[in-house]
Amino acid sequence: MAYSTYKCTKCGTNYSSSQRPLNGTCSKGGGHTWWKRPANPKYVNWRCSKCGTSYSSSDHPLKGTCSKGGGHTWRKN
Repeated sequence: MAYSTYKCTKCGTNYSSSQRPLNGTCSKGGGHTWWKRPANPKYVNWRCSKCGTSYSSSDHPLKGTCSKGGGHTWRKN
């Protein structure tokens, strides 16, 4: 089986597995969700879903890292 790398979008913990981890199974606490890292990452534009701030990165920004405040989440633009 092929292994993929997953990243917790809340704290940044990385996890390698052949199956997607269940939400809430992060070792650093509940309520964390997982994002599958692409094998060949490209830079994409991320947009804060709460205030519209844009951010360019090859990696999923962590929740709460928006420059305009905490509790903001990110979506691909």
